[in-house]
Amino acid sequence: MTTIYLAGPIDGLTFEEANSWRLEATKHLRERDANVVVINPLDKTPGLRTLGRAVEGSEGHDPRWIFESDVEHGVVPADAILAGFPKGYVPSPGKAFTGTLFELGAAYMLGTPFVLWIPGVRPDHPFLSPAAAIYSSLRNACFATIDVSQFPPAAGLQALGQTY
Repeated sequence: MTTIYLAGPIDGLTFEEANSWRLEATKHLRERDANVVVINPLDKTPGLRTLGRAVEGSEGHDPRWIFESDVEHGVVPADAILAGFPKGYVPSPGKAFTGTLFELGAAYMLGTPFVLWIPGVRPDHPFLSPAAAIYSSLRNACFATIDVSQFPPAAGLQALGQTY
């Protein structure tokens, strides 16, 4: 059974902006593979996904705890990561997608392939080059994420390249 973690900016977005693409991605992922396990850090179930309550304004969630929980319960068990940037790769003032970039760094170190969904202009940033692929279409990004999840660890990093 394939497990996909949905990484992406949360800080500086409304709950709806941070979660709506994740719900659509879940639909597309299940269109490609009905048995896929999707880990959405904004889901309001116990464990990792209690972050959904923090985004809606409840207090008491230390950013370090959120990051460590996301990595332990999201990045580590994932066969692949889909990172979405719903507003394009343009950080809000004072925001730099720090958590998402750390999650992708952890995935890279673990040899877990990741695919990026960035609508609009394709970014030219060296930290994004290890991505298996970058898409402007969420549906295509989801299908590619399922595809790279089938490669052995670390192989997914080169399996699709930038031309998939």
